Amino acid sequence: MTKPSHFSALNTAIRWWCDGLLAWLPESVKQKTKQQAYIQCVIDAEQLIMRRIDKMGKKSDEAVFSLDRVSSNDVALASWLKSYQDDELVLSVSQQQCLIKAITLPAQAQDNVAEMIQFEVDRQTPFSVDQVYVGYHVNDSEGVDKPLSLQLAVIPKKVITPIIEKLAALSLHIKSLQIMSTKVTESAIKIALIDNNKGHSETVDLKRNYFLMALALMLFVALLYSPAIKYENAIEAIQPALTEAKKQAFVVNNLKKDSKLIAGQANFVEDKLATYRSRLDVLEELATILPKHTWLEQSEIKGHILSMRGESSAASDLIALLMDTGHFDAVHFSAATTHNEKTAKERFKIKAVLLFEDKLDGH
Repeated sequence: MTKPSHFSALNTAIRWWCDGLLAWLPESVKQKTKQQAYIQCVIDAEQLIMRRIDKMGKKSDEAVFSLDRVSSNDVALASWLKSYQDDELVLSVSQQQCLIKAITLPAQAQDNVAEMIQFEVDRQTPFSVDQVYVGYHVNDSEGVDKPLSLQLAVIPKKVITPIIEKLAALSLHIKSLQIMSTKVTESAIKIALIDNNKGHSETVDLKRNYFLMALALMLFVALLYSPAIKYENAIEAIQPALTEAKKQAFVVNNLKKDSKLIAGQANFVEDKLATYRSRLDVLEELATILPKHTWLEQSEIKGHILSMRGESSAASDLIALLMDTGHFDAVHFSAATTHNEKTAKERFKIKAVLLFEDKLDGH
């Protein structure tokens, strides 16, 4: 075996050993060990700003391109990227484009954070998990048995997907999103653009393989983390919490549906009540303005038509009286007036069109 082959095999063995150790570390510690150099993409108005961020988080190179002029075969862009072919492309997202919320999970959830987060999205945000890209940042833990403090971040897909597709057309394939913090003391939240369930399953498989192939690491792991028996107990303890979280998610979803149904029914009843109140107002005003020598035997409103029947000493004056109110149009006698010998009054039937029938019918 040649000397370069020796070095390659040694590097592979060291990388395998380190990955095996990292797989057993708490989530908050993992986040601090995942720092890799990457290319930060920032959209500022019509400019595309490309920065290389090294492993220490410092900017080492920067290039600015105009989105109006750059294309998928742009020589300057391709030349700049050629120096960083192995670096991941990360799209920087402002906090105004996403929702960030502080949440707390049980201490036992530190090995199942990714799975627990899927249930927390429906419960803690107005979005469903399939509508958003989900990320989180684990704050520094106060102790092994203390609840986990996290920053949950969701970005609506309809907001960020057009930008990702626009960059893809320029041969810039974004692998993850980075929510930039406005405070120096806060860490940026990174969101990988992969299927969460698939990524979680692959992580579980890796842990199982490392456990089978690296039994020699158990002593070192015991110094850094809890014994294997405690790990198994923690998994069993978290299962009831996961089951309860699923039940709560279903309950919340049903409550949302019920609330929409009740709101629709309430609006329907309110519209009907408004119609009845308007009609009562019209009838009450008629009772006020009609002369004392006039009385009604019957009055009703159907749709936008008012029908009246009664007796009056001066029935012909009622047409002008109703027109003067400003509420009616096309006021007319629906039948010829007749004289009542007993009461010495004129019998009349009047119909009129209500000018505000849209308010009465709720249209």
